[in-house]
Amino acid sequence: MQKNPKVSIITTTYNDESFIEECIKSALRQTYENWEQIIVDDNSTDETAKIARKYSERYSRINLLTNETNRGIWKLQENYNQALKLSSGKLIAILEGDDKLPENKLETQVKAFNNPNVVLSWGEGIKIDANGRKIRKTRFKNVDWKVMKNQPIGNALNALLLKNIITPAATVMLRKKTLLNIEGFKQPSYCPFVDYPTWMVLSTMGEFVPLQKVMGMHRMHGSNVGRTMLKESTLGGNKLRLNYYKEFKGKIEALRINLREIRAANLYQQSLYFLIREKYNKLPKNLIKAIFLDPKQLRDFIKPAARFLFTGTR
Repeated sequence: MQKNPKVSIITTTYNDESFIEECIKSALRQTYENWEQIIVDDNSTDETAKIARKYSERYSRINLLTNETNRGIWKLQENYNQALKLSSGKLIAILEGDDKLPENKLETQVKAFNNPNVVLSWGEGIKIDANGRKIRKTRFKNVDWKVMKNQPIGNALNALLLKNIITPAATVMLRKKTLLNIEGFKQPSYCPFVDYPTWMVLSTMGEFVPLQKVMGMHRMHGSNVGRTMLKESTLGGNKLRLNYYKEFKGKIEALRINLREIRAANLYQQSLYFLIREKYNKLPKNLIKAIFLDPKQLRDFIKPAARFLFTGTR
């Protein structure tokens, strides 16, 4: 790859008037010079587009696209791929309108792509509240580094088919050529998100570089899809894991996990949903089934469950 490749920062946004300015300013503060930002406003009903336009008119590297009608969360893929089509960079960074980047993100992460086999890099993140206060840091702890690095290719699926380990999305950088090879960002019709299915498909295409440095900040607030559409996100994630396992089984040599483990993962996710939505009558039976299928995954349920009970966050 050429020295100092251009990075296209894709920002999809809807009714983020309280956050979009901070989002854009985090791009402008980057220590790396060769970048552009493509903002796709999904016909916001607040001042989001007006605020973003102020910056796009001032800075030529910031481009604003405004949808004439609201596509909505179920067509989020269209907004991402619209920005991808218009991008001119060799690399793609993800920055949604309510998130922000540390100032050294681009400068640090582009180096991962000096290896032509690398298609994705992500890092540790910080979750912040609506006022920008730190809630917690997401860290890489007790991980299998060969899985994290997707070595051999497809190995990351052994983790991704149980849960989305590549989070928050604001920490991610992608090789554009590979994204185009898989025909852009993915969003099956039953998923209110694009990141998780896209990471899974990319895990069949090349290596990953996980960085033990903060590469993005994810804002948690009342309008997050994970909160407003928790049921849809849970059901969509469960169906995605089953469908992609069936698709990749027998095709990816590095794939070791089995259907029993995936069914257990889905039951654990459903149990977490029951806990958060206070459906306590359904929780015990569901959780017992999950433990019976795969007790090793219980730890992955206990952590977010305890966090929710003590802090109200996942």
